[in-house]
Amino acid sequence: MSVSRRSSHHTLVLAAFALALASFACSPIVTPMPAPTREAPTKLPPSALPTAPSVAPTGTPTPEARATRPQVSTPAGEPLSPVGTVGIWKVVPDLPRHVKALLVDPHDSQVVYAGTGSTGAGSGVYKSEDAGLTWQKTSSGLPSEDVRALAFDQTEPATLYAAVGGRGDVFASTDGAASWTRRGNYALTGLEADLAVASGAGDVLFVAEDVRGLYRSSDGGHRWASVAAGLPQDENGTVNVQSIAIDPANASVIYVGTGWHASHGNGVYKSIDGGETWAPANRGMIDYGITALVVSPADSQVIYAGGANGELFKSTDGAATWTDLTGQLPLENSFHQRMLDISIDPHRPETICLLHERVGVILSADGGAQWRILGGPSEPEHPTFTAMTVIFSPQPIVVVGIREAGGWRYNSD
Repeated sequence: MSVSRRSSHHTLVLAAFALALASFACSPIVTPMPAPTREAPTKLPPSALPTAPSVAPTGTPTPEARATRPQVSTPAGEPLSPVGTVGIWKVVPDLPRHVKALLVDPHDSQVVYAGTGSTGAGSGVYKSEDAGLTWQKTSSGLPSEDVRALAFDQTEPATLYAAVGGRGDVFASTDGAASWTRRGNYALTGLEADLAVASGAGDVLFVAEDVRGLYRSSDGGHRWASVAAGLPQDENGTVNVQSIAIDPANASVIYVGTGWHASHGNGVYKSIDGGETWAPANRGMIDYGITALVVSPADSQVIYAGGANGELFKSTDGAATWTDLTGQLPLENSFHQRMLDISIDPHRPETICLLHERVGVILSADGGAQWRILGGPSEPEHPTFTAMTVIFSPQPIVVVGIREAGGWRYNSD
């Protein structure tokens, strides 16, 4: 995913970010407690915070915002200084207010795609060719409906897929989003969607619909069939699939996260036959709603799972067992919102970025033993994050979506 850029500016930027990550080694390790009692969030004195941006009379934040979310305390009582104080957040003026999906081109990390829209307003696909600085709308052939999910197939020709609208339509582009063609329809949609491509398995795609189950296409999105048999159902007989991850080393191994909440045997389910059959893979996490999943690109036995109430789990044996890392996160008890996304640096897999629905970006540089809050911009005051993508190299950059506030971009300062 990296693109070589040899300027001294980027070298200095990367060094700044590396120094921030290196601070982990100098900080006390946060030791999880069986039943931590976390203090309420405390605001730092003004002298300890970076200068916050001014706010226009309309309430719209200025384009630049250095301050992150307030510092919080760990269960052990040790404060964690946000990594974000070494960098800067800037609003992305080219994106509309509702960003639902973000995706970096695996062939070129300077190219980023965004899926946008809210009930048709501001809907479409946007493309950046400068790592998220500027964007152009690239929606030729798409209807004026929300783009709910994006996925990339790296096989030739490289194909970008989009789940569009409320009827289950799937569109594809083979020219870098310059034009789009409708491929097919999986009939029923829920509130949110997750789209995944089984890399190396031909034209196999999966779409997870939170209240409609799981669908698979074996012909590049033209025809779809449910593959939810064997997944847990709620009291209404509904299969709720919140997240999906595919083993990058074996496209027949699929993981899905199920459930709105803790009940009905929800958690992670695993298939080793491309989605034909499923078995629970929940030892250590039974009855959790799992809203984010990722398989390490460096070791497919390592998997991270984020929960509907901000939980975090890690497996090092292909989901046979799980370790609960929740107590090591610098979060308060009041932050019972979802983990929305997890991203792993493919070149340094011990570096992990989480996206929490209310806290924002949380970073570990040591495989999850210690964490720092990168957070988000200081405005809006109470953000709801919606999407994230991370460019790890050559220059560390994070792009996020915030409900009603559009896109924001972070890079080391």
